[in-house]
Amino acid sequence: MIMDDNTFNNCKDSIDYLEENVKNYYFRKRYQRYNPSPEALDAFRKIDDRINVVVLASRTCPICIATVPMLIRLQLDVENPNVYIRVAEDDSISLPPSLSDKKSPFVIFYDNNFNELFRLEQKDIETNFEYLLTEELGKVSNGSRRTNI
Repeated sequence: MIMDDNTFNNCKDSIDYLEENVKNYYFRKRYQRYNPSPEALDAFRKIDDRINVVVLASRTCPICIATVPMLIRLQLDVENPNVYIRVAEDDSISLPPSLSDKKSPFVIFYDNNFNELFRLEQKDIETNFEYLLTEELGKVSNGSRRTNI
C-alpha cells in the first residue's frame, strides 16, 4: 500500500475529526464512556519510534462510530508524541488511491518511513478491536514487526 508524507498529511487530523464528529450522539458517547484497558494504555505508552496511523472511516458506519473514538481517546489519554493518527473518509475526494478499494473501518499502522507494520480490517475490528490493537502494538514494541501484504 503506497503511503507517503504528502498523502498522509492530506488526511484529516484525528483531533479535527473528533471535533467534527462529537455532534454525533453515539460517537460522542462512545468517546466519553470508553475506559481504555491498562494494557491498551501501556501499549500506546511503549511506542518509542514514530508511528503513522491511517484510519479509513465513514460517518455512517456503526463500527467506525464504535471504534474510531476509542483510537482517538487512546491517543489523547496517553499523549505519546510518537503517535500520529489521520483519518481518511471513504467518501472524501482526497481519499488516497491506496484505500479506494478498502471497506471502512480499516486501520493501517506505518513506521516513520511508511513501511506497513500491521493492519486491522473490518472483520478484525468488529470482533475485539482493543485486544487486537494491543496485541499488534505489543509485537511492534518488541521488534517483531510484520506486514500483511
